[in-house]
Parts: sequence; C-alpha cells; structure tokens
Amino acid sequence: MPLLPLPSIFHKHPDSFYVALYLNQSLMCHRVQRFRTHQEPSERVDYRSSLFEPYERRWKRVDDWIRDLFISGVSTRDVSWVMDSLLKVEVSPSEVSVIARALDNQVCAYHRRGLRMIIIDGGKGLKAALDTVYPYVRHQRCWVHKLRNLANKLPVRYRDECLKGARKIYLAANKREVIKCFKVWKRKWGKLVP
Repeated sequence: MPLLPLPSIFHKHPDSFYVALYLNQSLMCHRVQRFRTHQEPSERVDYRSSLFEPYERRWKRVDDWIRDLFISGVSTRDVSWVMDSLLKVEVSPSEVSVIARALDNQVCAYHRRGLRMIIIDGGKGLKAALDTVYPYVRHQRCWVHKLRNLANKLPVRYRDECLKGARKIYLAANKREVIKCFKVWKRKWGKLVP
C-alpha cells in the first residue's frame, strides 16, 4: 500500500477552505468554515497594556534588579540564572549586557567627577606626596584611624566615655554642630587627658 499524503488544503476561499482527506484509499473533500482568531483589519482596536510600555517585555523594575545584580559583581550568565530561578523571567546574557551598557555614561561621569577631598590615614609620606600631587585638594585624617590613635593614648578608665564624645563630633549633622560638639569635648577632655 503506497504512503498517502497528510491532509492538505487545496482550495482557499476568504471565509472557508476545502480539506482533502484520504480515508481507506478514497478521497473525501470537506468545506470548512474559516475560524477567525482576530478581528478584521478594518475593525481592529488598538490595544494598550496598563502593565507595559509599547514594545516592552518586562517591568522596568526587573531591569533595575538586573542592573543592581550586575553592579554587585554578578556575571551576565549568573544574572540570567538568578532571574530565571527567582522570577521565572528568561533573560539572556546578551540582554544583561545591553542593560548594563546603559550604565556606561554614568560610569564615565563618575570617573570624570572632580576630586574634592582626600581622606588619609595620617602617614607623613602620603601627606607629603598629596601636597605635591594634589596641592589644591583638601585632605582630612580618617576618623577610624584618628579614634584608634586616641584610644591607644587614653587611660582605660576614660576610654569609653571619651570616644563616645569624639564620635558625636563626626556624627554631627552640620558644621555648626561639629564645632559645638568639638568645643564641648575639648573642654571636658583637653585638661583631663591632654
């Protein structure tokens, strides 16, 4: 018995079509009404999603999450895996790269920003080098190093209270508060522990 072809459409009509079926080696023709799965072009209504912008495939927040993962150091492949595992959102590594490329301008702007202050640990060589290389940039001693040095010089019985007062200085909200806290701290501790 020869192989017979699968059903085939051999006549098209705007509203119907004919289907040829081979049953027991005999040809049967049936007219079938065309099923409309969408509206006619003249009746087409513009659809606008309330969830997505036109041509957008996912929420902007998902792109923000992808960007945050990438900034945190997660590789493009791992970002794809994380998004698929957590949100069941398929994101290819190349899509992650495209999203990350949007950061390029921000990164360039960050690198071009001006240097306003340098914070150092108090080493004399570093301070001398900074005065040569960046003579017009202000520099400040690191508070962590400053408080460690202060703690090493204080008697143990005064350490906690004195450091608590010193912390108030750098945690002050503005310059006026800083000066006020420093004067109070200096008045209390300047004579007691010079």
